[in-house]
Amino acid sequence: MQTTDSNKYSIFRIFLFICKSNLAVLITVFISGLIQFGFSVTMPYLLSKITEFITNPLYYDKLVKFGILAIVMLIFIRVINFINEYFIINLHNKSQYLLTIDIIKNVYSISLENMEKMDLVYLTKKLSNDVECLINMILKNCTSVIFNAFIIIFSLVSIFINSSTMGIFALISSILYLISYYFSKKILVQVNYELKENADIFYSRLHGFISNYLLIKVNSAFDYYNKLVYKSFKNVNQSSSKHIRIQWLFEETGNVIKY
Repeated sequence: MQTTDSNKYSIFRIFLFICKSNLAVLITVFISGLIQFGFSVTMPYLLSKITEFITNPLYYDKLVKFGILAIVMLIFIRVINFINEYFIINLHNKSQYLLTIDIIKNVYSISLENMEKMDLVYLTKKLSNDVECLINMILKNCTSVIFNAFIIIFSLVSIFINSSTMGIFALISSILYLISYYFSKKILVQVNYELKENADIFYSRLHGFISNYLLIKVNSAFDYYNKLVYKSFKNVNQSSSKHIRIQWLFEETGNVIKY
């Protein structure tokens, strides 16, 4: 797609685009996430105290108080989680719509001659998938990176306060994980792009297989079109299997380093 600015749809600019149009929602999601994290960290302590009080009848009053507090906190965590999901889904849908419309405006700058040469089914499917992929990556990854960075810093400071040796090990693990992520993300992006590209081609050919019913029937071209669709399906299946293997390897490498 032609555009006066080749970097208009870079990840950073799209992230700024989402922040600008949904700043209040992003702040709400971030704050509610911190509250949920705080309750999640506190919950194990409460449960350990409840277990301790159960074994000692003298602490019955404290058992009741801690039990009620734990139930309230569990309910509050679920409510916060619902609020988070609600805002994120609305943020996702709004951002996807606004970005799609903005890209379509640029599509209208393409000449009619070039548009007639394009497969509009493929273009529509690709536009939908690419925007979906970008929005998901930004909302799930970029926002989580900011949140996780805050959690990592908080955790490292806490570990260093208790044990400098453990703090150094934790810092080294964090650095190794960041290095691993940096070098692996390019492979993941490429594999994900390949999967979506093959899926777009498959659905485009599948649509042509159905929409060209009369042409195929008159020319007895069923086997030819069937081979094209099957070839596209094999590409999607291979890309999907490759994506799962790479994703699993990336996640497990990260888990080994983190733990």
